[in-house]
Amino acid sequence: MVNEADILKAISDLESQKTPQYAKTARKYNLEPSTLRRRYKGQTVSNQEATSIHRKLLTDAQEEVLLHHISKLSSRGLPPTPQILRNLVVELLQHDVGECWIRRFCHRYHDRIDSVYLKAIDHSRKVADNSVHFEHFYNTLTEKVKKYRISPSNTYNFDEKGFNIGLCRTEKRIVSKSQLRSKKLLGAIQDGSIEFITLIACICANGIAIPPALIYQGESGDLQDTWLKDFDGSREKAYFATSEKGWTNEELRFLWLTKIFDPYTKTKAGNLKRLLLTDGHSGHVNLRFIEYCDQNNIILGILPLHSIHQLQPLDIGIFPPLAGAYSHEIDRLTQLSSGFSRITKASFWRLFYAVWKLTLTLQNIRSAFAALGIHPFNPPKVLNILKKKIPSPISSDIENKRKTPGSEKSDLSEATQLALKALQKYAVQNEILEHQQQGLVDALIGEKKRQKRGRPLGLIDKDNPGEAQFFSPGRIEAARQQIQNIELQKEQGKIEAANRRTQKAFARQQKAQEIQERRETRIREREEKRRQEELEKEQLRVAREAQKEVKRAKERPAKQVNTKKRRYSKVIESNEEVSSKRPKTGISRSGRAINLPIRFRD
Repeated sequence: MVNEADILKAISDLESQKTPQYAKTARKYNLEPSTLRRRYKGQTVSNQEATSIHRKLLTDAQEEVLLHHISKLSSRGLPPTPQILRNLVVELLQHDVGECWIRRFCHRYHDRIDSVYLKAIDHSRKVADNSVHFEHFYNTLTEKVKKYRISPSNTYNFDEKGFNIGLCRTEKRIVSKSQLRSKKLLGAIQDGSIEFITLIACICANGIAIPPALIYQGESGDLQDTWLKDFDGSREKAYFATSEKGWTNEELRFLWLTKIFDPYTKTKAGNLKRLLLTDGHSGHVNLRFIEYCDQNNIILGILPLHSIHQLQPLDIGIFPPLAGAYSHEIDRLTQLSSGFSRITKASFWRLFYAVWKLTLTLQNIRSAFAALGIHPFNPPKVLNILKKKIPSPISSDIENKRKTPGSEKSDLSEATQLALKALQKYAVQNEILEHQQQGLVDALIGEKKRQKRGRPLGLIDKDNPGEAQFFSPGRIEAARQQIQNIELQKEQGKIEAANRRTQKAFARQQKAQEIQERRETRIREREEKRRQEELEKEQLRVAREAQKEVKRAKERPAKQVNTKKRRYSKVIESNEEVSSKRPKTGISRSGRAINLPIRFRD
């Protein structure tokens, strides 16, 4: 095995020679001349260097690009955090890197970058230790604001807030002691839905807020019509998107920057620069994000690591009351419906937008920036009280306290007081019952609406279905109108089909009636014909009988006249007497012989 130390000594010896003598020097250090020649000319490297080159994820040119951006951010007073540096590397490589890569990279270029950029600031560290970083942040902020003349109307802060749409936060409640003693009351009922929706919020130091951007959980990438059934695009402004788990990603953040923030604020800013304060720890910033900001007059302000709960206006003055108000709305809905109402994506917008309007007021937004000394600019307000928790603006609610005659002393008689107490008791019970009834009715209506199967709005780009997309109110309203037109066409088609069915049924009925009438007519005609034929037959029979009778009358001989003499009268009379005693014999009218019955025969 070649000794690396001997090779280095031999190379040093060759460098001191006017003309390199490879064979002689190789024999001196017990090396192969060809090996020494290739190493001296740089054609090969040591095993350690070869392994290092093979394990490098970035080429030298890529690492130079990365070092250039680090230097650029540092010169602006915004040294990148480990997470931002990691994002830049992932952006260059298009795949993830190991957890130790950042440390190794800094070690390789220790002469150009300092490890202070990777120094983590723990939450457990004393707040006084962060004062240096906070002062540096405020000094840099002051410098940039003065240099670029950034006004409060062009100073923004954006961040993300996640919602488990059915989970309430822990709150103090009024409970029965007997239930507590029996240990049957384990907790307050909540919906329990863990479907996740992410909010991207952005506020301005002058007291306005950019319309919220909501990312729903959905695998298809398209919005369902039932999710936004309560959204009115003509009065309410918001943007919507979907992701597989309801989380943000680099594509959605970049899309928010380019399609929502920049167009919404560019007109107001004109040619002036805009300051966008954000958290650099949670992956908000990557190479493409930074470059777009540089190219569009947006100065990106990265807050110090682990300081968002102390230096970010949204986390100080907006998100806590927003989350509290939303939790209160869920609890109120659960109480009204006696636990029957479900919190789904279809009901989220109605609850969320109500607390959004309640929380993001002009006073609350300005108070959030003022509490951190950003506007009006007052860094000592934060630096001097780092050890104290900064109170967040709290939205006040008007509490209506019930006053009854029983709460004040009265000079009425005891019986009258008892009657009043009974009336008050029944009045309160009746009001509670009406309240519960209305809540149950609303819950049933909501449940019926929730059971309706949603349909895609058809907003995703068919040419690029996999790309992240935000949908504006205008596009949502257009899609809704298109669906309504399709529904109207379907309803019109159903009506026309029903009319056709009715017409066909009427035609069938008419046809059946005509067939029945023709059948009855045929039956009557046959009966009439039969009677006519019978009548004709009877007439024919009578005529035949008449003819036969005439014929028989013609064939009968004429009556003979008695020409015998008188002298034979006695003989005739005697014969008549004998014949009257016996049955007559002879020939019938039809010519048949008439025989004498046996009893008259001799």
